[in-house]
Amino acid sequence: MDIDLCWRLQLTHHRHRTTHGAVFRQMRGSGMARPFLYHRRLISGLTYISHRCDNAAVIDIATQLEAIDREVVRRDGPAGEEVAVLIRRTYDAAVADVWDALTDPDRMKRWFLPVSGDLREGGNFQLEGNADGDILRCEPPRLLRVTFGGPTSIVELRLAPDGDERTTLELEHTVPIEIAQSGAGALFVGPGWDGGFVALDLFLRGEVVDDPVATANSPEGRELSKRSVDAWVAAVEGSGTAGADEIAMMKDISLAQFAPEPDATDATDG
Repeated sequence: MDIDLCWRLQLTHHRHRTTHGAVFRQMRGSGMARPFLYHRRLISGLTYISHRCDNAAVIDIATQLEAIDREVVRRDGPAGEEVAVLIRRTYDAAVADVWDALTDPDRMKRWFLPVSGDLREGGNFQLEGNADGDILRCEPPRLLRVTFGGPTSIVELRLAPDGDERTTLELEHTVPIEIAQSGAGALFVGPGWDGGFVALDLFLRGEVVDDPVATANSPEGRELSKRSVDAWVAAVEGSGTAGADEIAMMKDISLAQFAPEPDATDATDG
């Protein structure tokens, strides 16, 4: 489905659960749905790690989410007005290590997803069961810019050392205003990227889950997702880029996709 149409559908449909599910099924082919699909896989791993009884560290979900800075901006871009979602976090790892975790296929599949393609500037990538895109810029170990699921959906990763053994990572995801409609569109992708930032931290600290036993629809998983959605609601409200009605509608949609109640799972996934 055309990426612009996907966003217009999810911004205008009503709040009935079965409608959420029908619209999301239509959106699965769009790169804009991909952060959600990855997020649901991640929650299983986080739930599993946080309840293991061996030597694994207990995950403090609140601390993990509070470590992420979130911004939503509505601005003029090269091709017209756009909405940008900006996520920032500092990791206790050297910049070369973080870059390697973000770009090396053998490491990516251990915390994110398997990736294939012509992995170089000017090449392309395919995340297994997820988004594909073109690699627009690749400047190790500081900058990676790609299209993500569509030519007007741009993701840029920026890395900066913070001393010898710490790295600040920024992810900026921009789409035209015609797609996002307002800053409230951030609620459809922001929680998914939160999940990736948490998973990267776990990986860099040595917490790798090969076979998570918990499900994405566990109470703990839904709680993590709900807190992430709430954090993005606050970011959108603080940005002044969307009205109260737009934010309320997108919050409902975001919760239905990222944190569905048990009886809504079939409608969302089916």
